[in-house]
Amino acid sequence: MAVGVAFMLQPAWSGGMRTGFFVVIATTLAQIVLGKLAAERP
Repeated sequence: MAVGVAFMLQPAWSGGMRTGFFVVIATTLAQIVLGKLAAERP
């Protein structure tokens, strides 16, 4: 997630905002899914 935020803050790379946004979204969704799976496991 920190890598995605770092990508979003890169002023020299025009695609950084888009790439960083998708990295942050993907890691957030992975955190939610893995957290739910870990909670259901005994």
